[in-house]
Amino acid sequence: MPVKKGRDFSEMSPPRQLEYESKAYRLNTVYAVGLTKKDT
Repeated sequence: MPVKKGRDFSEMSPPRQLEYESKAYRLNTVYAVGLTKKDT
């Protein structure tokens, strides 16, 4: 089953897309902070 993520993502309304992107960014930041804390 082909993944049509790109099309679905571009079809999202801009506010929704921004919310999705900021949520992903926050998760990445938390993950990165967790990694750096684990390293030290």
